[in-house]
Amino acid sequence: MINYHKISILLLIVGFALFLNSCELKKIETDFEICEHYNNADATIIQVTDQYFPANWKPFQKDSRKYSSSWAEFLAFKYNIPIHVFEYKIKGNEFKDFLAMGRGGASVYYPSCSLAYKDSILNNIVNELTVLYNKRPTTVSYGCGKTHYRDSLPKHILGGRSSSYIKFNSNNNNEISWYGDDSGHSTYIDFSNTQNIVSRPSNGRFYSDILGNGASLEDASLFVEEQVKKTVAKRGFYMNFMHWHDFYIKKETGKILEGVPLMKFLFKSMSQGVKNSNIAKLDYNEAIEYLYAKEGLVTAILEVMNDKADIVVRTETTREKDYSAIQTPITLRIHKDSIKNVNYKLFSISERIVSVQQDPKFIYFNIILDFAVDVERINISMKREETEIPNLWSQPSLKLNKIKNQVISSEPVRFTLFRKKEMDEEYQVEIVDRQYDLLLKYSLKKLDSNYNYFVGAIDDQNESSMIEISFANKE
Repeated sequence: MINYHKISILLLIVGFALFLNSCELKKIETDFEICEHYNNADATIIQVTDQYFPANWKPFQKDSRKYSSSWAEFLAFKYNIPIHVFEYKIKGNEFKDFLAMGRGGASVYYPSCSLAYKDSILNNIVNELTVLYNKRPTTVSYGCGKTHYRDSLPKHILGGRSSSYIKFNSNNNNEISWYGDDSGHSTYIDFSNTQNIVSRPSNGRFYSDILGNGASLEDASLFVEEQVKKTVAKRGFYMNFMHWHDFYIKKETGKILEGVPLMKFLFKSMSQGVKNSNIAKLDYNEAIEYLYAKEGLVTAILEVMNDKADIVVRTETTREKDYSAIQTPITLRIHKDSIKNVNYKLFSISERIVSVQQDPKFIYFNIILDFAVDVERINISMKREETEIPNLWSQPSLKLNKIKNQVISSEPVRFTLFRKKEMDEEYQVEIVDRQYDLLLKYSLKKLDSNYNYFVGAIDDQNESSMIEISFANKE
């Protein structure tokens, strides 16, 4: 006699086994690549300064320094170069507006020219900057190059800038472009010693080369361009320091050498060195945090099981610093061919996965790491319907709609409106309006015929563009 009960149980067991096996077949595990630079850039390039002086700063009203900060931001927009200010004393609302626009960042300038180091002074500067910067700064600049207190800094200070730099006539072939063992190069600084990151020299000081190192404007410009080219070729990290308000007497001639009119040549040279390469759009805090994050990330794996996807990361803290201070996401990429059976068009952003982007070959994730745990599983949120993933390196394109008197962007951006009197020097620009929301259109208010106008735009990946509004377009 056939025992149907036993057969039913057997079929159930076999079916369950097949079910488990089918689940196993649908499980995909693929290793991510950890990108050496944010957004898989070719290099990290930044122009930095000490102190932000607003246009109404009284001591600067009678010379070019009145325009130092607005001109630097104008050039950064135009040439798509990240900028950064080390600051210790907020001098008005303009600095807050500058930071809100996103073209530049901020961290601590410790005034050691006149003050001995104290934790309380540093903490007061950090607290004040945190309000404007919307996160705690993690880097410092040493007033007058006094770095003797670097060992006393709190552990959440991850990096810094000293006054040392490579001079154009030093016959040094760069190289302090180090950005990890596989990125850039260093011939004479041991960056395994964390204190050399905390008091890192600049790759160059454009203005100082002209003021005191015998460089002509052409020499200094060419040196910047060549140093940037070398940094890009070696996938390193380049930082050029210049006070935007530089204004000193040149020893050889006894004449005042104004820095503001020279800034254009610095930014132009940096841009020419970058050329068609992609550079990370990070400020100095973010660049240093990214270095720590990529050093500390050991492995990252994509796990997909049916409709559930996770990123499994393993981390370790490799330096004696406070890794909880790291707020900059790390960029991971995975080849599309390795996940053919995964519908990546359903991937969504979340609190920990701040962006999902693509190029023709790869999918890129920017994720926030938690170094408090050694192994972590980060869930990838899935959308209900497919949507096109944004492309990496999509710099906004701007055009003028003459009929509606609007500037139209190819993607959502924040807008800044600059103007300059027609007969004034090119650096005499002022900022007359800002739009902080990400929008596709910017409506031009009534424009004065005595001025030339420029609209700067920056997207959520900090890629910027600029368009000039010619006289013929004004109403």
